[in-house]
Amino acid sequence: MSILNGASSQVEAHAITEKRVLEHFKKSGKFDAMRKQALRSFEKSQDGIAFKAELEKLVDAELRRDPTLAARDRGKAATLIGGAVDRSTCYTHARKQATEHIFGQESFRLMIEEEIRSIMKQEEAAAVAAKDVKAKVKDEA
Repeated sequence: MSILNGASSQVEAHAITEKRVLEHFKKSGKFDAMRKQALRSFEKSQDGIAFKAELEKLVDAELRRDPTLAARDRGKAATLIGGAVDRSTCYTHARKQATEHIFGQESFRLMIEEEIRSIMKQEEAAAVAAKDVKAKVKDEA
């Protein structure tokens, strides 16, 4: 008996379907491709360029404040500099800008919706095929 057939409610069955669609979306590589596309768009935008400049300024300030960072192990130096960046408002501002200018765009939302619809069609086709196979096996028995 399948998980969907054993679901005690339509809500439970719907949640399982959402989980399967999300897994399919991630495993297909589409999620990573869209994420990379969004990052490239942000990097090329005025907000992305300003974010990079602010990061460089923060790194320079940390190196001036503690010149020994340049001579330390790269991993340790990166951790210390990363802490300084985390304490700043740099990431918060960049996230806000990315949300407003990339993730909040209608075109980005439509691209995701289109991909989800495609996955749903594939899931529905697979469910119909499985049902047909199950019915055929039952008829042959």
